[in-house]
Amino acid sequence: MSGSMGDSRASPDKSAEPAALGPVAEQARCIAARIGDGLYGFRVDEVQEVIAMRHLSRAFHAPAGLLGVTTLRGDVLAVIDSRALLGEASPKADAAPNRGASAISDATGAARIVVVREAAGLRRRAGVLVDELCGLRELPEAGLSPPPSTLPEAVRDLVTGVIAAAPACAVLSVADMLDSPLLAFDR
Repeated sequence: MSGSMGDSRASPDKSAEPAALGPVAEQARCIAARIGDGLYGFRVDEVQEVIAMRHLSRAFHAPAGLLGVTTLRGDVLAVIDSRALLGEASPKADAAPNRGASAISDATGAARIVVVREAAGLRRRAGVLVDELCGLRELPEAGLSPPPSTLPEAVRDLVTGVIAAAPACAVLSVADMLDSPLLAFDR
């Protein structure tokens, strides 16, 4: 039997989630980040904080989408491999047998961990490794454009919509990321 991170409680009510493509609230923003070759956004209301890259401890028998765990003010924080979830090559690790969990190479020093928390429902929390922060982006008042059909289905499932203004930015759903099959533990 498999389950995803934090699903020991009942599944959140999908009706409590914001509409994926409808108009957005005034002044709504997202934090843009480069992950691999793409530009992705996290809604500000789903970002708890951004922290510098730090040592990650290996989680034995961890699912493919989990890089490892670290501590944040005394609490254990799971760190997600965003590249694995988005179908890109994972970052190089100093210790290959550990799947990158012990020390991720960051030649530019720009990698960060975006600590995300669901805005509704279970309020699950995790860190998401990104290659580089790229500033704040305003969400268009008219709403997000639909994800392009050229995106792989697994990626389209994680994207709520796209900020079409250049440079285009795909806005990610934190809840859908945390429910990804790549984060499912075998029980």
